[in-house]
Amino acid sequence: MPLISSFTLKLAIERTIKFECSGFASCGIFYNLIKSVDKDLAEALHSSKRLAPWSATPLFLDLPSPKFVIRRMPAPSIVGVTFSIMDEKLSNAFREAMLKPCLSIRVAEVKAKLVGVLVKTHDLSEILLKAKPLPKDSP
Repeated sequence: MPLISSFTLKLAIERTIKFECSGFASCGIFYNLIKSVDKDLAEALHSSKRLAPWSATPLFLDLPSPKFVIRRMPAPSIVGVTFSIMDEKLSNAFREAMLKPCLSIRVAEVKAKLVGVLVKTHDLSEILLKAKPLPKDSP
């Protein structure tokens, strides 16, 4: 069965950033990381008309409880973003990008410093085994 890999990045930001929506910035981080190791894969993902084999959270401030950033991120801040990847080739490319010695991450054109990474892997067959049907009266 396929695996789902999730990568939560913690980034230090030294300048205030204003967004239309921080979700777009999250996607930009993802595409730029993939592009740094495989330009063709990044272009294929970006131009695909199919469902993407990955997802991203909006940026979130790492406070005692996470708070999503929508339009403005104050500085200095430690911000997080999580990427879930459901494709082995893509997961390997992302992992390769994270391990590059010259790793460069930008959040809406502002340079960010990677201060932490949490990686989790989930086996889809285990998730399916634990799944229960919804009650018939659920919406």
